[in-house]
This record gives sequence, C-alpha cells and structure tokens, in this order.
Amino acid sequence: MGSGLSSGSNRMAIAAMSHVVAFDKDELLKMQKEFHKIAKKQGNPNTVSREEFAQALKIVGVRESDKEILDRLFTLVDELGDNEINFKEFITGIAPIVRGT
Repeated sequence: MGSGLSSGSNRMAIAAMSHVVAFDKDELLKMQKEFHKIAKKQGNPNTVSREEFAQALKIVGVRESDKEILDRLFTLVDELGDNEINFKEFITGIAPIVRGT
C-alpha cells in the first residue's frame, strides 16, 4: 500500500485504528489507498503537504476552498508539526470533524 508496512502489519494497524475512530476497517483501507494516491504525487509518498490537503479532505467528503480554514485545519491535524500529514494524523484529526467522535 505504500505505507512502509507489510500487508499484515498494515491490516493490524487499520484494525486498531478502527476501534479509535468512527470509520470501519473497509472504509479505512479505501481511504488509505486514496490518501497514498494523493501523497505519491509529490514529495514523501506517505504524507500529504499543505498543498495536497484539500484534495485529501475530499476522501472523507469535506469540500473546503477557503485557504485560511484549510491552513488552520492542516495545522490542527499536523500533530508532529512537520508540515506533512501522515495517514494516522489525517484520520485521527479529521474523524471527530466528519463523524463527531
């Protein structure tokens, strides 16, 4: 999947994540696949940049064009503060916004 994990490890990580966020395993696997398609377009293939963030949000049904709102959301979700968001940061940061948990 391009995440740096073996297939078995990735499935275990997704299963664990599904217990923390309000997405089931199948949803998470589909979102991860789409996330990595976006991430591979430039820079690190496992993370999205500020420029790719709006496109990644579309994966979970968020359509936002206001640059200031996108910048604030990105900063909120970027737990490491490295100006890149990995899949775990993305899902755990966005799930409460789109699913309320």
